[in-house]
Amino acid sequence: MAVIVRKTVDIGGSDVELKTYQPPGSITKEERLRADYLDNVLSERVPRIAAEVLEEAPEETGLVWRWYTLGRKLREIIDNRELVASTDVHSGLVWVAVWYYLPDSMRPADSTDAKPYPEKQHKRKDHLSLCYEISGFEWPEVQWIKRWDDWHQLAFRPGMLRDKRIIRAVGERISRLPHYPSRQEFREIVKVLGEAFPTRRLRDSTFLADVEIALTVEETVQAAIPQQH
Repeated sequence: MAVIVRKTVDIGGSDVELKTYQPPGSITKEERLRADYLDNVLSERVPRIAAEVLEEAPEETGLVWRWYTLGRKLREIIDNRELVASTDVHSGLVWVAVWYYLPDSMRPADSTDAKPYPEKQHKRKDHLSLCYEISGFEWPEVQWIKRWDDWHQLAFRPGMLRDKRIIRAVGERISRLPHYPSRQEFREIVKVLGEAFPTRRLRDSTFLADVEIALTVEETVQAAIPQQH
């Protein structure tokens, strides 16, 4: 399938917005029609979703809940395979299309329109894909996360996201600590867990029993911050 992406180009000294069909290459008439339809859906539903998120997840409820709520609502569109192809999700193209219609009120405070959204995408871990990934969990499984940056740290470790039991076990263990880890402590926890559950080599957690995962998490959290129990 294809996705409509708008780009701003300099033509004769003036910035002109061009509508392009992505990915580049030969695109059939049917794919163009599907892309046009998706673009219409996004133009109508994304601003409405943004308004709903602002109402359901005001600032005082925290960024983790806000971005989780956004991800959940976007899933209604993104997971509809009649609208969006899985390849366009994995490539990140659909997030570029969504971002275009996302109001400034629903963009992270540190975002800037001076930088095109594709340049914000780093190893497929841009803001919208992070919202989408965390929304793949049930809220009770991730509500223990206190800082949005902590989710960044976890999501950059595909080996941990591959098996949801790991995130659940981490949440259960951290919830038993006397205080929530500092940023430095949390990063150390994720670093040690990343070594325990590597992305491409040594260990595939899907073959492990629940008790083995829980034990590994227990040992790695204790190694990262041994002063806490």
